[in-house]
Amino acid sequence: MAVIWLILGLLAFGAAFVAPPQVGVEEIQQTGLLVLACLFLFLWGLEERKRQRKPTSRRKKSKQAHRSNTAPPRRKKPKKTRGSPPTAPPRQEKATKHTRPILIDGSNVMYWKDNAPDIQVVQKLVKALDKRGYQPGVIFDANVGYILFDRYLDDAPLAKALGLPEDQVLVSPKGEPADIFLLKAARDMGAAIVTNDRFRDWIEDFPEFAAPGRLIQGGYRKDAPYLESNSG
Repeated sequence: MAVIWLILGLLAFGAAFVAPPQVGVEEIQQTGLLVLACLFLFLWGLEERKRQRKPTSRRKKSKQAHRSNTAPPRRKKPKKTRGSPPTAPPRQEKATKHTRPILIDGSNVMYWKDNAPDIQVVQKLVKALDKRGYQPGVIFDANVGYILFDRYLDDAPLAKALGLPEDQVLVSPKGEPADIFLLKAARDMGAAIVTNDRFRDWIEDFPEFAAPGRLIQGGYRKDAPYLESNSG
């Protein structure tokens, strides 16, 4: 509305100056009054325009205040606390794959193929038992190195050849048969022995090995060792 009054005032002011020059006293007075009226309207229009601007700013402020009152409160992000990160729950250890110990009479099993010494027969038997869930140990006579490789070998190189940890392979001391070490270790471990030997010389001292399943017999066929089902 103030803009309209401002325009009208300017038009009236312009009309006063456009009037023809041949005028009398009365016309000059009228022109002066018209100019004063135009100035009054012009100033009043400016004042009215200023007044209209102020409420708009107040309205904006009131709208902003209304929005701030009605807007839902923002969720505050939880503050990060310094310290050790949360630890994952401990992993459950899987059950050991090998649950049943078993001993191999290495100096007996290595003759299963064509009755000739061959370390590969023992290697294949170790792998087969491992797949069945056994933890195999191998015990040899002291002369095994000379029979297979023409030189003395202790536990370490034979364990490497069989792919076993060194503590799972034993070469008996010189001058002592492996039989007694096999029977004592099997008794302590509650394990069976894979062998075709019946240990008749020791059965009186180790009578539990006369029971079925304590001495497991086997052989070699189709390029692989096998075990007798009725002996374990």
